[in-house]
Amino acid sequence: MGVGGVLARAARAWLRHPRLAALTLTSLVIQQGFNTGLAFSLKLIVDSVSGKGGGPSLGLIVGVLVGAFAVAAFVSIAGETINAQAGALILNDARRAMYERLAGLGPGYFHEHSLADTLSRFTTSLKQLEAGYTGAFLNTMLVVISSLITVPLLFVLEWRLALITFAFVPPVALLSRRLLPSSVEATALLRRAETGIGDTVQEAVQA
Repeated sequence: MGVGGVLARAARAWLRHPRLAALTLTSLVIQQGFNTGLAFSLKLIVDSVSGKGGGPSLGLIVGVLVGAFAVAAFVSIAGETINAQAGALILNDARRAMYERLAGLGPGYFHEHSLADTLSRFTTSLKQLEAGYTGAFLNTMLVVISSLITVPLLFVLEWRLALITFAFVPPVALLSRRLLPSSVEATALLRRAETGIGDTVQEAVQA
């Protein structure tokens, strides 16, 4: 399964909890908006200190920054709590689906697969699922939100900066696609190694 497939499944998993998904998306927008506003405010502060007219006063800029920082800090803490709740619910949904699937399998499956291999589905596989459905998905959303906010601002401030940003996007995307198979293979090797250790321990206990 490619990156697009993982993101699509992650989106469906999040949509099962629409309230938490909406709150998480809102918190990401607010945090990224603050980060962009902070960078832009530094330009306004430099202009104010250097005596360039036409901008707000230094006191107003600092006051707005302090208030925005307080709001962003509160939203960040609340967002982490919401993300943890959503992640737990998504993993519980996955555990429930895996258990129902496992309960429907015939005895032949358990003769062909060791207990350690079955248990690894509920440990290593769930860790991979958590990394893709929560961590990677939220990072992708953060990149999308950041692009939607910062790219228009770059065009307003300096269009050449925006073009430079776009020039770096294809190489980064290509590099990510080249690194993905290696990451997937390394994860599969880790799961097989953990399964082998589990089989060894099981045989030692039963001996």
